[in-house]
Formats: sequence, structure tokens, C-alpha cells
Amino acid sequence: MARFLVWSDLHDELWEGFDLPDPSAPVDGVLIGGDTHTRGRHLDILAASARKYDCPVVLIWGNHEASGSVWSDLLAEEAHQLAALKAEGLDIRVLHGAVTELAGVRIIGATLWTDFRLYPGLEALARTVVPRLLNDYHAIRTAPGRRFTGADMLALHAEQKAAVFEALAQLYPSATIVMTQHLPVRQLIHPAREIGRDQDRALSAGFASDLWEEIKAHHIHSWIWGHIEIYQKVDRSTRQREVDGHRLANPDHYRLYFSLIRPTHAITQSEFDIFWAVVDAGPDPTAQFLLDLHHQKALGSLRKTEILLERLRELEEGFGPAKEPEIFYSALGTS
Repeated sequence: MARFLVWSDLHDELWEGFDLPDPSAPVDGVLIGGDTHTRGRHLDILAASARKYDCPVVLIWGNHEASGSVWSDLLAEEAHQLAALKAEGLDIRVLHGAVTELAGVRIIGATLWTDFRLYPGLEALARTVVPRLLNDYHAIRTAPGRRFTGADMLALHAEQKAAVFEALAQLYPSATIVMTQHLPVRQLIHPAREIGRDQDRALSAGFASDLWEEIKAHHIHSWIWGHIEIYQKVDRSTRQREVDGHRLANPDHYRLYFSLIRPTHAITQSEFDIFWAVVDAGPDPTAQFLLDLHHQKALGSLRKTEILLERLRELEEGFGPAKEPEIFYSALGTS
């Protein structure tokens, strides 16, 4: 059985460092689903993790790694840093639509991006709304003076999607995990994001694609994603969702109102040790309504307001009744 710490969307550009937790037992690797840092600092957490846990660390980029950078320059700097870390004896792997093996488990990783086709009939609107409203298109440069565009995202999505499914088509004797930053299945969109104005629904096409028809044809042990704020329709206690027998999981997500929330860390005990973030609350509890409901117990210490409680009830109704935490994965390497 393999043991992994699974993290996502740590956004250390907002916190500038935090203490890594002590797992209850040694781990075979750390899997990070993107959005660790910006401007060439995204390997810092990986290096610290590799030193602390003495194990390989695997990263996929999110949409924030390239924020504030020129794409090609960042890739070159990343290669330089990885070489230096390897010389130090650290095993750090970054997957850009690539495959690696860790503790007998095949890991396929890519940012994935999206195809704008999440909702039939809204693709043209999504191509307009998403580049206008998402920071990616203003903060990323594909060349000096050239901003990231919708066409760039489509090209990256096509390339990385092809790489993921070509890898899945190759037979593998043990378990396979896929890691992407962007949501791969429309069924995981929270119901609150499925209603409202066409423009609001079209914006979700910047965060997710619906690849279910392709996914269900393959034997995938687990698909891990991040990125989606309150978009996930998952069990609130496990951050998981079963879709026709396929397990998909969101290990943690991006939090808003950053000035009020700083992550501390705890380990959830299961067959795997899963890394969850809890919060030290700031002075304004109304900001907390966007938190993952997995952390609702942490809200107990806050000064509760009617606004917060009402919003929490709305979100809880959308997620359905809580369940006891389940084993995050079954034993990898045995299925």
C-alpha cells in the first residue's frame, strides 16, 4: 500500500511560509495539485517538503504558477531550479502533461485548462466572458508584452488532454492517479453554479470541462483536482464524489478574502494521511462563508453572525447531509 500526502492550492504567495505538519507515519510521496506560489517561487514548498519528509514530491502547475511571469522564462527557470534541487539529492517532479511512477502507482499530471464547452450553447459567450473576468488572462505572459489568451488556453487544453488520455490508453498493472488543476467533470459543479444568468454560468467554463465520456472508458483509481473555490459538488466531510463508480477528489481549495484567513494545518487520519487546511479566523466572520464546509467545526470559535449562519445553511443544503469521513483511497497497488 502506498501512502501519500495530497495537497492543493496552498497559495503561499499569500502567506509566505507556514509550518509543514508531522504525519502520523512515513509517506511514500507528496502530491500537490497546483497553485503553490507565483513568480518562480512554486518549487519552494516542494523543496521544503522533500527535505522534511525525505520522499519524492510531485507537482502539477495550477493557473497561478505562471502568474506574473513569462511562460517560457518560467519553464527555463524551473528547469534550472530542478537541476539544483536534484544535485542536492531531492526528488522533485513537475508534470506538464507527463507521467511518473511513485511507490508502484502511476501518476498522470497536467494543469488541463478548459475547452470553454462546459455548457452547450454557451461556448461563444464563455470565450468572451472568461478572458475578460479571470485574472489568468491579465497576469500571465506567453512572451514579453503578450498576454495569455483564450486561444492559448484552448491550445494548452487540447495538448494536455491528449497527453492525459494517451497515457491512460497505455496498460498499467497497478493503480493510476490523475492529477489536474481544473475540474474534469460537469457533474461536480455545485448546484448554485448551475443556475442564474448565462454570463455567470459561462464563467464556470474557465474552471471546468466535461470530459466524462472520455474518462469513463478508462480504469482510473482516483482523479484529484483543485482550483475551484466553491464550485465542487462533493461530500463535505471527505472532499470526494463518486461518479458512476469513479472516485474524484478535491483535497483542498483556494480561499477568498485572504487578508482574513491564514492556513494552519492538520492531518486527517485514514488509510492515507490527507493534508487539510483549517483556519485561524480573522476579525470578520462574514468572510468565512466561502470556506469548505469540511472546516465547519473550525467556524465554531468565530463570532457568528446571521449572515454567516444563513449562508452556511444554504451551502450545507447544496452539499447534502454530512457523512462520516471515509477512506480517501482504497489500497493503491491492489486494485
